[in-house]
Amino acid sequence: MRGTLAFLSAAALMIIPAGSTTAADRGADAPRPEINIPSENPSAASRGFRSRTAGDLDAAIEAFTEAIALEPEDVELRFYRAMSYYDKQDYDRAITDFTEVIRLAPTWASGYIKRGYAYLGKKDFERALADFNETIRLQPDFAPLYNNRGNAYEAMGDQARADADFAEAKRLEREMDKRSR
Repeated sequence: MRGTLAFLSAAALMIIPAGSTTAADRGADAPRPEINIPSENPSAASRGFRSRTAGDLDAAIEAFTEAIALEPEDVELRFYRAMSYYDKQDYDRAITDFTEVIRLAPTWASGYIKRGYAYLGKKDFERALADFNETIRLQPDFAPLYNNRGNAYEAMGDQARADADFAEAKRLEREMDKRSR
């Protein structure tokens, strides 16, 4: 694969809600998801974020699970628990949580892209491709998404489609560079 999952993971967190179309929205100034710490028990969510930052994924998952029990509709808590499962390579649990993120926030591309990475981790390329297609539908002008889909095509042995997506990503990057000058 031409990209690394670490790069792809970082790129996923830069994905912005559908409908944002300016170059500034897609760059370093792109808004991040707002993190809502549950009012009933701020310590559970805080422990989750602190543990995740420290690299203690088991403690993060435990804390996020506690916080989610109090705030089951909180997208960010579920997203970061899913990220913790993903980072542990527990792809089945990550997929379950990312699927719930998608149910709660169906237009937030990050849920689809991260679930696609988890499917890639399981070598379920067809499902990864479906999620990457959805991210492109939601954010058609965001170059890294084409690299992600190209990586899925490449893993499936479809080099022609992979090369087309890699070329589209480069075209979009050049276009974005021109607009930012």
